[in-house]
Amino acid sequence: MKNKKQGKYLILIISMLLVCALLIAGQPAVPVSAEEGDVEAEVTVSVPVKESYGASIADSSRVVLLRRALEEPDGQGALMLGRGWVSIELDGVVKDCQVISVWLAKRGWRSPRFSVYASSDGNNWTYIGDGEGKSKNYERYDFSGAFGDVKYIRIERNLLWSWSIMLLDAVYAKGGGA
Repeated sequence: MKNKKQGKYLILIISMLLVCALLIAGQPAVPVSAEEGDVEAEVTVSVPVKESYGASIADSSRVVLLRRALEEPDGQGALMLGRGWVSIELDGVVKDCQVISVWLAKRGWRSPRFSVYASSDGNNWTYIGDGEGKSKNYERYDFSGAFGDVKYIRIERNLLWSWSIMLLDAVYAKGGGA
């Protein structure tokens, strides 16, 4: 009796899936065409710069008051919670970037650990380094190296539960000729 009941449910489910598949396959496709002059395109040109602070937020997770992490350091930072991260777009592409700096402070008992990444396109990230925010006052953390062209800087909190909040005040990139 139980096998007959399960068999009926199985047939009912398969029948419903087939009906759904037929309905989806039967949807009409509408051809679309346009003249070449009708297409609107937006082109963004990145101006090479020798140095730049963060200009806009590209993406983020688990970060509050994001706008505070932009522009020059002013003593007011975005609140980064555990496992939070933020990608910040610079004013322009910093050619031959050799220095990346971040301004951080901590709130809470423990020192938050963080990692820094750089990118020229916002998709492919290069690991720059990591550190630990030990001060309740804002401090500058510098990372030196040959980072290539940099348009985006990404800061990530490394631990989920660390009894602290990290404050991110600013990010900065400087090229070799600056």
